[in-house]
Amino acid sequence: MNAAGWLARGLAALVIGGALGGCLGHGQATIERIVDGEARRGPWIPPSGYEHFVRAELLVDRGAFVEAIGEYELARSGVVDGYLLAREAEAALSASNPRLAARLVAEGLMSDPTSAPLLLVRARIERERGDVQAALGSLEEARAGAPASVEPVLALASLLTEADRGDEALAALDAFLERHPSNVAALRAELERALVLGDARHATLAVLRLVRAAPEHRAEALAFARRALEGGHAALALAALDAIPIAQDELELRFAVALAAHDRATCERLLERMDDPRPATRLRVAEHWIALADGERAEELASGVLVEERDAPSPRTLRVLGHALLVEGRLDEAAELLSRVPRGTSEGEAARAILAEAIGRAGLPALGAEVAR
Repeated sequence: MNAAGWLARGLAALVIGGALGGCLGHGQATIERIVDGEARRGPWIPPSGYEHFVRAELLVDRGAFVEAIGEYELARSGVVDGYLLAREAEAALSASNPRLAARLVAEGLMSDPTSAPLLLVRARIERERGDVQAALGSLEEARAGAPASVEPVLALASLLTEADRGDEALAALDAFLERHPSNVAALRAELERALVLGDARHATLAVLRLVRAAPEHRAEALAFARRALEGGHAALALAALDAIPIAQDELELRFAVALAAHDRATCERLLERMDDPRPATRLRVAEHWIALADGERAEELASGVLVEERDAPSPRTLRVLGHALLVEGRLDEAAELLSRVPRGTSEGEAARAILAEAIGRAGLPALGAEVAR
């Protein structure tokens, strides 16, 4: 979820939690709050705690996970709250600190052994260390503890699909849909079902219905497209993306999907929209034209950057322009540029690999192997 979504959630929790806290009084052990549309019972947390929670979510959205952990600590105010502990543990995992994540989860489960948010994080920890069976067990516990929540079902279906147990994934999703046929959670389950089935038409309809019903889930539709692409379902990812309007910050994802789907017309339309004048962006677009075997368009962009850099061209500029010339069949000119890329750098290694491949394709494999060294 994006920053605006987390902010809205945090403020809603502040209003609801603060109101209930005022009614029940500070002496009460627990109150009921609404999170993700579900009633959750937990300890009373002062309004300042919700302020820290919102700050933490905004930091997570920016990728500042270590700082977010500190804000979650302040949000918890010394109490054991399963949802806040789960969010802090997720931040710890994202900060490459699985030991802290495991400690936070264990602390929370001691007080609330059926907490679905904590069990979901425990499953993620188990999954990341390769213990699929333990992760499946944690997800089943989470599903039993929160039968109205779609999160455990989605995580379970994803893991079962990854383990080549698609039939079981479909059974879990269908069971949820039978109980909850017509809400936003059901639409999210329908989207996951489309991925398991590899059904492009189903995916398009699910994305359309989900984004119309809950625009804040647009990010989830994009994540679905990424997962479909990573799973080798380019047509499925393309269908999902076609169901929502284009935004500028999604162009790279859309290009990758269209390229994998061999949809050249869409690729070209997307590249025309990548009109950022910064050199790094122009070089990236040039690389995309190279991927489409259009050396002339790539050369035009990379040459423009080279002119601006004058006497101190960057290694990347030399590499991209040299590659563009190779695509045009201008081997001698390309070789001269690529040989200027300094050795011992990632750009240098990439330049020599490109040149070696071109020489090999030209019928000189031995010379190509020598250049690659």
